[in-house]
Amino acid sequence: MGSTERAFRADIQGLRALAVGLVVVFHLWPGALPGGYVGVDVFFVISGFLITGHLVGELERTGTVSLTRFWARRIRRLLPAAFLVLAASAVLAVAVLPRTLLPQNLGEIGAAAAYVLNWRLAADAVDYLAAENSASLVQHYWSLSVEEQFYLVWPLLVLAAAWLAARSARTSRTRAVTLLMTAVAVASLATSVAMTAASPALAYFVTPTRAWEFAVGGLVALLPPAAARAGTPTVRRLAAWAAVGAIAGSAVLFDAATPFPGWAAAVPVAGAALLLALGDDDHPWAPQAAARLGPVQYVGDTSYAIYLWHWPLIVAAPFVLGHGVGPLSGAALLGLTIALAAATKALVEDPVRRASGLLRRRTPAYAFMAAGIAVFVAVAPAQAAVQQTQTAALSARIDALVDDADSCFGAAAVIRDCADPYAVTDTVDPVVAAGDQWDYAAAPAGYDCTEEQYLATPPRVGIRCRIEAPGPRIALVGDSHAFHLWDAFVESARREGWDVTMYVQSSCSGFENAATSARTRSVDAKRVMSTCPDWAAGVWAELERTRPDLVLFSSRAAGRNIRVADVLGVLGPLQDRLPRLAVVDDTPGMPPGTRGPACVEASGARVDPCASDKPDRSDPVNAAARALRLPIITFDEILCRGGERCHAVIGGTVVYADRLHLTRTFARTLAPYLAARVDGILADPGRDAQP
Repeated sequence: MGSTERAFRADIQGLRALAVGLVVVFHLWPGALPGGYVGVDVFFVISGFLITGHLVGELERTGTVSLTRFWARRIRRLLPAAFLVLAASAVLAVAVLPRTLLPQNLGEIGAAAAYVLNWRLAADAVDYLAAENSASLVQHYWSLSVEEQFYLVWPLLVLAAAWLAARSARTSRTRAVTLLMTAVAVASLATSVAMTAASPALAYFVTPTRAWEFAVGGLVALLPPAAARAGTPTVRRLAAWAAVGAIAGSAVLFDAATPFPGWAAAVPVAGAALLLALGDDDHPWAPQAAARLGPVQYVGDTSYAIYLWHWPLIVAAPFVLGHGVGPLSGAALLGLTIALAAATKALVEDPVRRASGLLRRRTPAYAFMAAGIAVFVAVAPAQAAVQQTQTAALSARIDALVDDADSCFGAAAVIRDCADPYAVTDTVDPVVAAGDQWDYAAAPAGYDCTEEQYLATPPRVGIRCRIEAPGPRIALVGDSHAFHLWDAFVESARREGWDVTMYVQSSCSGFENAATSARTRSVDAKRVMSTCPDWAAGVWAELERTRPDLVLFSSRAAGRNIRVADVLGVLGPLQDRLPRLAVVDDTPGMPPGTRGPACVEASGARVDPCASDKPDRSDPVNAAARALRLPIITFDEILCRGGERCHAVIGGTVVYADRLHLTRTFARTLAPYLAARVDGILADPGRDAQP
């Protein structure tokens, strides 16, 4: 078993340098090392090795582990530099980033300070809207959050093992720790494999899928010293080269499509564990010899600060430069990262670590941690409170404009052929627009709604909402692209007296089946799609029972491996059983990689900002509707007047809350147009049929 008082090992610094190098190159030039993210896994193994050796060494010397002393040392070692970079990131966010990105960035800074960012990103990764978020300045803190959670739990496990050993005459403390770590490794690896298969986006960030990597490092630390000397020197050196090859090969051959962590993570983890087990070797032909080079030792020594600084600089650079990071700017960012890391190491990390007196005491360390977390966590709510005040004032003006039948606000500017329909006016607020949409995974408050969960990871939610009235009964069915029209239906129902029921589930058009799932390669898409047929079957059964006067289908089926035959297989039988069916054409949306509010903010006050060419769309639902001669309601004549260019600002309001979904405000202004089309279909269902 390795003692906590280990001699300095140059090879560990070299392994740190390799790990941080892989991550930084991956982030700066992802094409060069598409699997460079495995550097994080190498860090996890190193942390498990070092911390386990320290804890078990203390346990052997004293019979226990001082939790408060251990945690205080971790605070002094990690938090000063981490909080410094978080503070710099907050300043960068306010000074450089568009205002539309502030809520996400400040919120993630708070989560990073509290070391729960990995769980926030895991939730966002499976959230329909947040999954499209741009990377924040501190997104890389997810791995530091996992590490801090490890530092919190690991000494408790060591103490638990010691307690069990004390109650068993046949088990030593070291053996008990080994058995417990083995159990953690096996359980965590099984969880990682299963969760990576079921939901890769979730599995990537959560702690239970990564704990085994720390445990593997810990088990290496518990090996007897003789294990490192097993075999001949030549065999050990060949094994070391194989270990380096496993790590480097992963960085070159893995990419974004590799299911990770899962079984794939075992390759770099095994490589790192084997190098740690083999120990240092100064032979010229041993790979460990390269770790003794001065530059390698320096990078290893500053690896923590390099990791902290590189990512916020990469994210902020395009907003400063006005273009993406290229080879030359990437090299400049690398130089700046190393300079900032050197300054942080010399002026922050080392002075705090070597300090004596008050700074060595535990109470100031915990007070520093609590104060820092409190300040950073409070930043996002403070910014949100300011924004809420501004939004409330603007919302009052917008409500009056929407209700004014003579205004040129929103869609009315095109419908009534007003002057300057695409001008940026004082009612255009991109920050308000960015938050002006429904949570498509939850029932809207204030309506007669119910939710039904369908088994998935996490559970999927089907939503049913009704506005009860004595007029024509209308059903709206689809995914979030039906949901984003809810405000238009609410306004229309209020004016026309419609009885409206909405049936929606995010990412479910109602036309998914086993064949569409088989044609889908994405594991996460399959997981979502698996719940769609059950949800749709329940909707069709209720529609056949209630027989509304008109059923409208609205979804973004294009791009989901749904074919015309799949749609015909649903609409054909329903057409025979229900009074009237119609389809709402999907909105064109913004170009890929573009979000409406951010684009409008970046464009300034020019007229018609972010207008784009009308996309070529092949929509299977529209094709099926034409084949069945069903009416199709389209908003293109408002969104893309003239048929060539589509607009992001219409009538003094932002059209899209993200890339594809309408803002609630703009959706409300579509109500008169929607009402006229729906009333026409109800009066003469064949009038709007497409040839």
